[in-house]
Amino acid sequence: MNKSWFDKYTPNKLTDLMLSSDKLTKIDDWMNQLNKKKGIKLLLIQGPSGSGKSLLAKLIMKHYNYESMIYDCNTQNEIKIDELFKFSLTYRNVEEMFNKKKKKGIILDNIKIDYSSKSSSAEIKTLTKILKENRKGKNKIESPIICIENNFKTKTIKTLKKYSVVLTIPSPSNYKLECIANKIFKKQKIKIDIDVKLLLLNYIDNDIRQLINVLYYISNNNKNNKLTLESFEKIKDTIKKKDPKYQLYTAANKFMNNRLTYIESDVIYNTISMILPLLVFDNFYKKKNDDIVRILTNISDIDIIQNKIIKTQNYRLSYINQNSIYDINYLINKKKKRIDVTSSTLLNKCSEYYVARKKKSIDNYLFTEIISKQ
Repeated sequence: MNKSWFDKYTPNKLTDLMLSSDKLTKIDDWMNQLNKKKGIKLLLIQGPSGSGKSLLAKLIMKHYNYESMIYDCNTQNEIKIDELFKFSLTYRNVEEMFNKKKKKGIILDNIKIDYSSKSSSAEIKTLTKILKENRKGKNKIESPIICIENNFKTKTIKTLKKYSVVLTIPSPSNYKLECIANKIFKKQKIKIDIDVKLLLLNYIDNDIRQLINVLYYISNNNKNNKLTLESFEKIKDTIKKKDPKYQLYTAANKFMNNRLTYIESDVIYNTISMILPLLVFDNFYKKKNDDIVRILTNISDIDIIQNKIIKTQNYRLSYINQNSIYDINYLINKKKKRIDVTSSTLLNKCSEYYVARKKKSIDNYLFTEIISKQ
């Protein structure tokens, strides 16, 4: 992913995000009531992946003159959330009191979900406890807190919402995406036919990150810096697009009930790669398969490789999983019995989290492919 392009074309002011007036008013009201005795300290931003939640959190802090202390829960495994708060708030009281430095605001990104049966989110429970104590007058919180999540519907999230102002952000509209695209076209001197622009906006699935990635790819793979219908047809297969016919359960049912070619199984896996193994695990036993050990071994191998990919960003390892998923499809469909794929408690808790992780993996993989061609 080209960071200079993101720095250059990502909105840098709250007003540039083109939020509706009611959302801007909600943010302003939240900020204005922070210092009240029972003021709500937490703004919970929720929305689909690619809707700009993390960017919005940063711009809110910037707009109201707070320095952002950002804690990505995916990279802060060694530090507990209560320790983060203790450090942040102590640092604020000492340094700001004597040196009059900029006030600090806390952003908690990628709140993790604990998949064990005992708890659905350790971080969320700890955060809720801190907010409860604040409301009772204990451990008074001075800093505004913004928490970012992907519409999880767990019990702990519902509890957290009782102590929060909730701001739901939809996927960006085509108008917003077109404004960003037009700015990039003008600055980078990219020529594009109007009908191709409409196709492009439809192709990137209402995702700002994907839009900037695609335009960067176009800029680096078209010598004349012009995008025509013909040139778009040549590159669109390189762009990771969500195919509507391969939505979650449609894709899973096709995978579980049809003997697929290697390419067909690969297409489905790449579309729902983080979720498909979970659905297979939850449903394959319905066919009373004799190859249960081999299927479970494949599922386990896929999970190990997926975590390795995310931790090391070695996305070429995904080719190993393509072979495993093809083997699973072959084993499951030895028998012609059809089954209806259903979800599980595990999938309900995990699905959006895995989608978000996959989204970031796709973005990073696309960038590595771009760099390798230069």
